[in-house]
Amino acid sequence: MKDVTATSFGLVIAFLLPGLTGLYALSYWVPEVNALLNQMWTAETSAGSFLLITLAALTIGLQVTLIRWLLFERWLCREQTLSAREFQALAKEAMLPAYEAAVDQHYRYHPF
Repeated sequence: MKDVTATSFGLVIAFLLPGLTGLYALSYWVPEVNALLNQMWTAETSAGSFLLITLAALTIGLQVTLIRWLLFERWLCREQTLSAREFQALAKEAMLPAYEAAVDQHYRYHPF
């Protein structure tokens, strides 16, 4: 069984923190977002506004991740992709777990 805490923490770092940062930056240009974020600092905060901010931050975080993927993995690192022949080599018994471990450690280091 996987460690739920480590996985959840990685998802928070990967999506919610960049989303909250983007939402905070957006509050300088959109007065409605600024009002919603200012409401979170008052005593009248409700679970609905917390859920709305969390969903908005998740949405923005996913959009930031899409831009990062397009910029880095598709455009800047296009020469470093594996070929079809290299993927076929992963069919060997010892190769696939090593590849999965390398990918897991690579993305765990910088989920954003």
